[in-house]
This record gives sequence, C-alpha cells and structure tokens, in this order.
Amino acid sequence: MKPDTKNKHIKILKKFASEAAELYSDYPLDYKERPVTPQAVIDTGVDYHNPNVIEAALKNTVGGKVLDLGIAYGIYAVVLKQVYNYEVYGVDHPANINAYCRYPIQQGIQVLPCDLHFEKIPYPDNTFDAVIASEVVEHLLISPKAFFSKIYPILRPGGKLIVTTPNFSSLRNIFQIIRGINPSGHFSDEEFENDKTPFDSRVHPREYTVKEITLSLCNSGFKIAKIQTRLNAPAKNSKWRAKLLNFAMSIIPYYNEKIITIGTK
Repeated sequence: MKPDTKNKHIKILKKFASEAAELYSDYPLDYKERPVTPQAVIDTGVDYHNPNVIEAALKNTVGGKVLDLGIAYGIYAVVLKQVYNYEVYGVDHPANINAYCRYPIQQGIQVLPCDLHFEKIPYPDNTFDAVIASEVVEHLLISPKAFFSKIYPILRPGGKLIVTTPNFSSLRNIFQIIRGINPSGHFSDEEFENDKTPFDSRVHPREYTVKEITLSLCNSGFKIAKIQTRLNAPAKNSKWRAKLLNFAMSIIPYYNEKIITIGTK
C-alpha cells in the first residue's frame, strides 16, 4: 500500500475509533469478565494491523458481501462499509455482543452471536465474497484447520479468506527464546476453577507459525493466494537492538511479527 493511502486509512481509523469509544463509557465486561475501556477501543481501533486488513480487502475483493468474524469494535469493518461501500456483516462470541459490538451495530452492521468452538457460522453456504478473520485464530481453543473448515462452506466459489494473526516464529520471539524468555502468554498465578476445569485466562492460548497457518488453510480446502509477514508497527524504541531487530525482520521473509494470508476457495 502506498504511504499516502496508508496514512489516509490511519486517519480515518483514528476518527472512527474516537467515535466508537464514546459508546463504552460504562466499561462493559467481556466474556472473560474483563472491562472494556474507551481507551482500549481507541487503541485497538488504531492498531497497525487494521490498515493491512483494509488493504487486503481492497486488493482481493471489489466490493461485495463481506463477513468479519470476531468483529469486536468493528472499526475497519465500518471503514469498509462507509468509505468503500462493502456490504459488511459480523459475528462475535454471544457474551461479547454487548461488550464489544456496540459500534458496528450502531453503524448498521448486522452482528450475529456465534461461539466458534461449538457452533456453525450462522449463514448459508456460498453467501460471502470474502471472510475476514483478523486476530481471531490465536484466541480460539480449537485448531486453525477446524476453524478454517467452518469458513470454507459460507464462501462463494472464488471467495477470499483474509487471515491475520501474530507470527510465533518471528525473529523477536526467536531472540526471546535464545535469551531464555518464553514468548507464550503466562497463566495467571491465581487459582481459577470452573466445574473442575482450569480457566485459561491468557489472551492468546496459542499462536502459530507461517507453516502452520499455510498447512491448515490447504488442509481445509483453500488455495493459498498470498502469504506474507509484516511488522506490527514502526519501531518506537530508540535502542539500537530494537532498531536492528526491526530492520532484520523487515528484510527476512516470513519472520516479521504479523502473518497476513489470503486463501481462495
């Protein structure tokens, strides 16, 4: 994406994120009983992966009917609807509809409840020209193949699946492991018990490598149209180590921090 176009999208995302934040002033609780703050909405809305999602949608679909799985605050979904005239729909966890999805619903996007662990996606087969699953797979307690297999039927022939997810095999994680630091999320030190099943309080139960995402897509019936990795954001740390690491990630394929994959049905 050209810098001017990316800057345009970042500016729009900031505007929409600020509008959205006003709807969360009562700090609603999500499905893990974590409060959703207005600042969290703003921070998530301007996250660096959002322009990448918009770019992927514009390059791989020309308008059409799009489903955003795990739509949450729906900032980039609203951009696609209002700025680029996509017909956008959303799905999120039933317990998160009120906590997360107020803004896209207010902006006229239909958001249906669905627990992706146990339920089929609530749309007929061959419905969508594109499905976006941005920053979703790493939150699930099912495999990427099981998740992608739920998506495949609802895409029209030739439809695109746009996936973004953290890259567990990024150079940053590799260097952490070399230093003896585990890049995986920590379990809470507190004791949680739900019907004698330990409660997983981690934000990301599991992150994946480029190879895992690629194989999971292929094993679910998709053809790989594109796969790449990108930095989360430009380095703000002035330390030479951080600058060197970001430079190394920018020039070595598949070792950046974010996986962006396009699968075709």
